[in-house]
Amino acid sequence: MFMRSFSCQRLLTVFFLGLFLTTVVAAPTHAAMVGTGQLLAAETPVADTTQIRVALRDALVARGVTGEEAAVRVAALDDEEVLQLAGALDEDPAGSGIVTVAAVIFLVLLWTDIMGYTDVFPFVNRSPNGSQGPIVTEN
Repeated sequence: MFMRSFSCQRLLTVFFLGLFLTTVVAAPTHAAMVGTGQLLAAETPVADTTQIRVALRDALVARGVTGEEAAVRVAALDDEEVLQLAGALDEDPAGSGIVTVAAVIFLVLLWTDIMGYTDVFPFVNRSPNGSQGPIVTEN
């Protein structure tokens, strides 16, 4: 029979491997031709970042950082870091990727528990003899 040739572990391995491969999200990439003007504009640093530093300090104070601490943090940044942080402050909330990391860790631990490598979760069914797979009794 076809189904007898596959063990439960092999079937679950294939299932979770397929699940993992279908849920991996690749970072989107964009390619385009870059003109000379765009390249020169990107290479020339912004001469005056004082206004950006003040706005960044105010944004940190609005998020609960004290005024002195915000001033010290902004003063410790160089111009490139100030520009990068000012552009991404509203887009990247703190702890935004923690749910994804926790889900991946859970799935990896669940997979290793189902495969019999670990014994982390009590809800994973096991045979009475401790091995993984269906219980086989002799008549």
